[in-house]
Amino acid sequence: MEDIISQGGDRPPGGRRRRLLIVLAALVLAGLVLAEHLPRGGHPKPHASVAGGVQYGGGPALIKLRDEAPHGPSGILGPTLTVAAGTRLPRTGAQPAWYWPAKGSVEPIGGLPDDRFGYVFTRLAGGWAIQPNPPDPAGCADCPGPPAPIYYLGNHARLAALVGPATMVAPAATPAELWLTMFPAAANLGTTSGQAREYSTGGTTQGPGVRLPVGYTIAQGTTRGLLLAPVTTHAQAPDLLWNPYSGHTVRRFANVIAQSANLIAYTPPCTTTCSLRVLNLATGHATTLTMAVGRTLTNASISPDGRYLALAVSFTEDGDDGALAMQLEVANLGTGRVDPVPNTWVSSDALDGFGWLGDGDNLVAELTFATRVQLALWNPASASLAVATVKPTAEPSALVVG
Repeated sequence: MEDIISQGGDRPPGGRRRRLLIVLAALVLAGLVLAEHLPRGGHPKPHASVAGGVQYGGGPALIKLRDEAPHGPSGILGPTLTVAAGTRLPRTGAQPAWYWPAKGSVEPIGGLPDDRFGYVFTRLAGGWAIQPNPPDPAGCADCPGPPAPIYYLGNHARLAALVGPATMVAPAATPAELWLTMFPAAANLGTTSGQAREYSTGGTTQGPGVRLPVGYTIAQGTTRGLLLAPVTTHAQAPDLLWNPYSGHTVRRFANVIAQSANLIAYTPPCTTTCSLRVLNLATGHATTLTMAVGRTLTNASISPDGRYLALAVSFTEDGDDGALAMQLEVANLGTGRVDPVPNTWVSSDALDGFGWLGDGDNLVAELTFATRVQLALWNPASASLAVATVKPTAEPSALVVG
């Protein structure tokens, strides 16, 4: 039986941005930094949308979403909470560090040598995998270059621990484990098979290695196999749910936009209505969210416990010279309710990314306005919004919020 969360309409959602998986990062839901300027000619206007409730045998219930209050160019206005003193985010760069938004303080992360090219953070259950950001190999755009050391940083750890060398890294289905993949340094990624192996975050191998299909790498370990994605950004091949033991493809997906160990969110080809589907791999149950006319889904992120799906939805503002705006919304996959995150109705370049803080249900987003950069933390269960301003000395563009 398929659940339906309807927002009406028939415009295709935006396709998933294919990443070079050398810098695979979160969400594998991976890292999130935002740069924003408000739309030309004024402030974004309030908006309300309507969502149909999930259908469990009876008729769908209609849910009226809250109207959004406009905000000024200097930042989020209106009543908000203070960010909790213990909340912290990692900051990448030549020397990664922890950043506390409430105090504006910074503490270096130990165990990582200085690297002038900086580091890439990949979100895992319970922490992050960290690897040096590789320079582009000279004369070979699709060559991975030599393997790099992969480190693990727990959600509250002060020290990163070395796991092992690899070309690429991805989350495993089991917490405290990850997949490391090796490609020959001078190989063409689109025509070469990678060798992958599962490791504990302490660096211990977990079972035999597996050879991946040519042109693919691991995006996520799941409870039903490995979710594979095309390795190069120009590939048009589908994502694969692949059994590493039999070597058989279980299922193909078009435009995977978010994934976790037990859920895959994807946008199937449009017919009369365009939608986002969330497949539960354990039960085979699918939830479908249909997009309203004129609204395009640009990104999504699944909460660590699988209860919530955060959505970045873009649309054209009426009466503002066709300027694009963006709204951050959160769907409760259990109840079917979809709510906007207050005061995240901003211009299209305001919201560059978002993610879930630690292992909890706090969604965090970074917003850059004309006069300040702000972090907004939203708890969907309590409907509470906390906001902190990030000073330029904290290097806002380096913050990892996913």
